[in-house]
Parts: sequence; structure tokens; C-alpha cells
Amino acid sequence: MITWLLPLFWRRFQHDLGLRVPEDVSVVGFDDVKMAAWRVFDLTTLRQPANEMVAAVVDMMMQLINGKPVERARVEIDSALIERGTTRKRNRERPRHEHARYLCPSAHSELSS
Repeated sequence: MITWLLPLFWRRFQHDLGLRVPEDVSVVGFDDVKMAAWRVFDLTTLRQPANEMVAAVVDMMMQLINGKPVERARVEIDSALIERGTTRKRNRERPRHEHARYLCPSAHSELSS
């Protein structure tokens, strides 16, 4: 649950700095909980297939429990970006917000050169 709450707190912090979401910054959460789609939040999230992730871990654990060798493996499971109102395509031509250099100094220096 915390993975989608943090972006909401971040949105409040951005508001206090005078940043606009998504005009100045984008906010993305994880897990795509139902509340993320509520109009008041309209949070872009990364939907992760939790059931598939748990199944992959349980399979490996069961092999270990049964004394079978488990090779080190990289398991890739597809996820989906659910785009809502907290993100938009970046326009490199528009001026950056004055706080951008403090929030992401490396990106600011690259864009201003």
C-alpha cells in the first residue's frame, strides 16, 4: 500500500514548492490500486502482476524445500504503465521550472547546455 501513497505525499510537496503536476513534474506510483484511478488522485501507476511474482518465488522456494537444486535465474514478468493525469509527454522546448535544478541537478545541467 505504501508504494502508491508516497507519490501522493510527493504531490503535496510539489504543490508547496509551486510545481504543477504534470506540467512541471510527473508522478508515478506502483501497484495500480483502485484508489489511484479516483478522480481526486488520477495517479499514473505501474501495474505489476503480483500473483505471477508470488508464484515464481513460491516455485523456487518449493524446489529448495524439496531438496532440488535451484539455479540462479532471472525471472521477467511483464508489467504495464497505466497512464493517467499525473504524467504527460515531455516538451523539451518549454522552459524548465526554477526548482528543477534543485530537484534533479544532473538533468537540469544536461538540458541547459
